[in-house]
Amino acid sequence: MAIRRVVTGHDENMKSYIVTDGPAGNVRPTRPGHCSTLMWCTDRMPVDITSDEDMGERKLGTAPPANGTRFTVHEIAPHLDYEPNFHRTDTLDYVLVVKGRLLMTLDNEKTELGPGDMVIMRGTAHSWRNVGDETCIVAFVLIDSEKVEVPGLPARV
Repeated sequence: MAIRRVVTGHDENMKSYIVTDGPAGNVRPTRPGHCSTLMWCTDRMPVDITSDEDMGERKLGTAPPANGTRFTVHEIAPHLDYEPNFHRTDTLDYVLVVKGRLLMTLDNEKTELGPGDMVIMRGTAHSWRNVGDETCIVAFVLIDSEKVEVPGLPARV
């Protein structure tokens, strides 16, 4: 799925304008049936909004840069099971299901999510499974956080 990404900025007279308008190009296939598109990231707080760098073109792991954020959109194929991929990050995550049905598994419970459902994940261990018959589209914003020690499950970087 091509995701249109519109990035705005200021010209030399400090007037707003569109810097970029086109398909987001930083698409990473992570495994068969799943891909992640980096929309934007930041690497400090407060954020530098005057830089000319296209922060959507950076190559990142799972976690955002130190003191930063990572905004991605994921496509998860029907019935793709991530339960063997139980993991956690040292981040505060905002997760929005845009399309499809997603099962979130935590240490001791599960819940099914649908379009418009939002998860506020605070560094907890989890996995995902698309339980529907259509591709699931999910938006993730990961925000770097203080480190949390969870015995037996180090944070993914």
